[in-house]
Amino acid sequence: MDLSHPVHADNCVLDPDTGECWREPPAYTYRDYSGLLYLNDDFKGGDLFFTQPNALTVTAQVRPRCGRLVAFSSGGENPHGVWAVTRGRRCALALWHTWAPEHREQEWTEAKELLQEEEEEEEEEEEEEILSRDLSPEPPSHKLQRVQDKAGKLLRVREEL
Repeated sequence: MDLSHPVHADNCVLDPDTGECWREPPAYTYRDYSGLLYLNDDFKGGDLFFTQPNALTVTAQVRPRCGRLVAFSSGGENPHGVWAVTRGRRCALALWHTWAPEHREQEWTEAKELLQEEEEEEEEEEEEEILSRDLSPEPPSHKLQRVQDKAGKLLRVREEL
């Protein structure tokens, strides 16, 4: 077999002799889902294939097409490899997803924190505006009460006298 990428699993060390897959280093054990996005198709070979855990019996083969996205779970249930490219150049973007919070991307975490801060500032400004309006005199036929909802947000309730 002429391979450009040997048979493996993305989150465990595959032992083709026993068919077992151990989730331990050097495997990327935090990967839960894998994907490939093909960026071109002007080449020969380079098909993605899946095998039985013995790494010998091919169970499925995917021909790259520009724009095709292939996604699958990363564990030992999906051993896979790539046949050699015989002409041209294969361009693909490899993707992985994890549910493990300790492997979240720092930029994403920081962006979420910034958005949360902005939201909290807007809520504070709204509360201040409501409080400043409450100080103004109301017509004698109406009385405003300040009430908090379950989330602690200030609400104004108008009561008829």
